[in-house]
Amino acid sequence: MIRLLPWKWALALMALLFLIPGALLVRLQINNSPEIYLPESAPSVQLQNELRQSFPDWQVLVFLFEPPEVFDAQFLHRFELLAQEMLRDERVERINRLTKFERIERTVDGFQVRELIDVEKEQPAAAWRQETMADPFAPGFVVGREGQALAMIIRPVRMPDSPARLQFVQDMRSLVEKHQLEQALTGTAGQIAVDVEQFRSMLRDNLRFVPATVITGLILIWWLFRRWVAMLAVAAVMSTAAQAALAVLVIAGQPFTLVAAILPPFMSAISLAFMVHFFGRLQWLSRTALTPEQRVRAAAEHVFKPSLFAALTTAGGLSSLAVSTIQPVEWFGIAGAVATLVLFVTVNYLLPPVLARFDHKPWPKEPPNTVALKVMTIRGAKFACRHALAITLSTIVIIALCVPLVMKVKTETNIYHFFEDDHPINEVTHKVEEKLSGVMPLDVIFTAPNRDDLKEPAALQYIADFQAFAASQPEVNYHLSMVDILKEMHWAFQETETERRSIPDNRQLIAQYMLIYDGKDIYDLVNRDFNVARLSLALTTHSTSDIRAVMQRFEQWLAEHPNPNLSVEFASEARLFTDQERLLVQGQVDGLYASLGMIFIFFVLMWRSIPISIMAMLPNMAPIFFVFAIMGATGIPLDMATALIAGVALGVAVDDTIHFVENYREQLTHGRAHASAILHCMAESGKACTINTLIISTQFLLLLSSDFVPTRYFGLMTALGLLAAAVFDLLLLPALLTLMSRNRVTRRLLIGSAA
Repeated sequence: MIRLLPWKWALALMALLFLIPGALLVRLQINNSPEIYLPESAPSVQLQNELRQSFPDWQVLVFLFEPPEVFDAQFLHRFELLAQEMLRDERVERINRLTKFERIERTVDGFQVRELIDVEKEQPAAAWRQETMADPFAPGFVVGREGQALAMIIRPVRMPDSPARLQFVQDMRSLVEKHQLEQALTGTAGQIAVDVEQFRSMLRDNLRFVPATVITGLILIWWLFRRWVAMLAVAAVMSTAAQAALAVLVIAGQPFTLVAAILPPFMSAISLAFMVHFFGRLQWLSRTALTPEQRVRAAAEHVFKPSLFAALTTAGGLSSLAVSTIQPVEWFGIAGAVATLVLFVTVNYLLPPVLARFDHKPWPKEPPNTVALKVMTIRGAKFACRHALAITLSTIVIIALCVPLVMKVKTETNIYHFFEDDHPINEVTHKVEEKLSGVMPLDVIFTAPNRDDLKEPAALQYIADFQAFAASQPEVNYHLSMVDILKEMHWAFQETETERRSIPDNRQLIAQYMLIYDGKDIYDLVNRDFNVARLSLALTTHSTSDIRAVMQRFEQWLAEHPNPNLSVEFASEARLFTDQERLLVQGQVDGLYASLGMIFIFFVLMWRSIPISIMAMLPNMAPIFFVFAIMGATGIPLDMATALIAGVALGVAVDDTIHFVENYREQLTHGRAHASAILHCMAESGKACTINTLIISTQFLLLLSSDFVPTRYFGLMTALGLLAAAVFDLLLLPALLTLMSRNRVTRRLLIGSAA
């Protein structure tokens, strides 16, 4: 038997593994902004960092106001006072608003830049409305196209994390209340508002579901074993594993994201998988004449090897996610791998000495319901052995039929689909897009090689031609570039009464206009060296597949109309999301292959047989295929949350497979025939597998009550994947072992690997 550590040492180490990570959690940073999901080396991130030096950031907070009369003088005066107080906050860089919107108008000697509405010079509402709606740029940007809504677009300085954004939004809303404008405020929109709502959902889900999954697990552990010591041990182990995973993020300086939010329930599931096998053996050994200490030693020795390889395969599979270039996915894998190894040490080295010291009472007999489960699994095994070939061929046929469904799985991110249609963020966003413009920004960046090159009429005409093409796309409902403002200057400078705007036809005149221009809006669209220009587009679509289609049309136009003097790139949120999706797909494929490869290598090392390892892989690969088939059939997209379903289901399911195959091999070494070995395994490992699946699936199904759609999808699909894995373990695995036992060569391999 194995040698146990002194119980005091073991208890002290368990306390340290619990307390040290727990102390680190106060330093856990929470940040779910889109840029977190891309590496700093990504071209889109590098471009965005460069653009921030010259242009305003695309992450904004939009306040939508719908007062009874938008152009009421009293309302606009309070509106401007609100903006002025917001600007005194050091977190606010700039506010785009109607009451400080620039207008270019003719003068006797040229043109001047003035405020479209000067609240200090009160005018009738009808006059302000007429002047505003005649402006070429304000409608659709800071005021509704029908003049029935008003937007305050707040551009803050960069904020470190999601809690800071939440505090910022709360503070800005407090100022709205202070200025008695809350009755006119419809709500908030924009990228910062979406991030805040995601953060709130993450907090709610963790505060509700982490305790709920733990309590559910403890109730089911009590139902199975009827021992307080079992419940206390499970609670301690689950907490230690979850805290260890989060502590890895703290040590590595990684934030807690939507992806990392999956770690606590995942580690709870892995913990239960380890504990059920250990406690199940303890319960069985309680019927023997062993002393309590001998009982614990025997149980620890029985589960040690399969638990070791289960931990190694799970950790190896998770660590393979490090191939992903999306950092939250990469660190989910690394943190989960480290926590899995901590879990193994806790369950197999530290917990047994403590139980040997304090657990002296015999364990109760199996509850009647678990006896029924054992009978069911044994009957299933008998059926699988009798119809091994039919079950195997049926599995192949089912997989073949599912191939078209798997091919229908779409990789798509739509952050607004993360919420229900009646969620406030979606309702306000729909209103903003209906009354003003789209909330998905796409910037087209034109870069010339030399200073002042963008004062050349030919370069400006090229930008204007592309802008005209972009404006013709149905997904674009607002567009603005430096060319628009230059055209307005040129029109104002001319004596003709024509309403037609055109680009100045010589460079000197453009330079003269810029000397006269005393506004600042144009420098949101071109840098002061006049060699980088920004065409700002507002898209009404939020789907990455639709955005990608728009960008492909743009790229086709650029390919058909090349300009050797200008380079063109895409930036802002739309570009970041499409890059994120591309990396997600590649990371999912690479990570899944690496995970399966790592698990297969550990199988070979454990059983020293390639055929047995291949056979053991099949019941674990089939559920992944099954999950993707369901996603294809139901239209559930592959996004940040659902991308981890395969890895999570595989990480939990592989534990049951290892325990079953290792138990089967052990029975062969004791001289049992194949059928007897299978039935014995089903009575012990099969029952534990079924119980594990029921407990863990129940925990994940709790996530269905979340109001955050990705959390619901993750809970449902992971539970279905685990149930499918159990079915394949209980039917396909015995069938494959039966087929191998019938063949002379493979039977020798089974017996030889077990010797």
